[in-house]
Amino acid sequence: MMRTMRRIAVHAVHLASLLLGDDWVGRRIRVAVLRMCGASIAPGASVHGGGYISDPRNLTMGPGSFLNRNCYLDLSAPLILEDGVTVGHGVTFITIEHRGLPRQRGIDTFRPITLRSRCWIGANVTVLPGVTIGAEAIVAAGSVITKDVPAGALVGGVPARMLRTGTDDLTADR
Repeated sequence: MMRTMRRIAVHAVHLASLLLGDDWVGRRIRVAVLRMCGASIAPGASVHGGGYISDPRNLTMGPGSFLNRNCYLDLSAPLILEDGVTVGHGVTFITIEHRGLPRQRGIDTFRPITLRSRCWIGANVTVLPGVTIGAEAIVAAGSVITKDVPAGALVGGVPARMLRTGTDDLTADR
């Protein structure tokens, strides 16, 4: 019964979030409601609408972090966005991993996702369980992140691969 009530509450918060605009007032109300539901959201963090957050208690957002519109957060395990993280439109975070056949129960594992300071996640990226994205890393739009991304790196593709390291000179002719 408790699980059903929690799911109803999650859907109610989601629907209410859709009704709010992404202006200053709407973002403040959305953050306040998420905090009331157990999310740890630092001052200066911003959450735009249209997204789905399965368990706000597992969401931590640092100061200046930004979660854009229509993101899907499966938060069976913690999702940590450190300070200054930018998440683009339609990004999906998956923290549950199913092992075995779909009808088998009790084989799920839950692994947290961490986004280090000032990393940037492009639109429509999918981040899979257990991944850490390093500080100041950039993930190209539409990528699928299956493993850790080093600090300062640029990754992209399905599955994502290294496009440049944090030590590459971006001003050099290629």
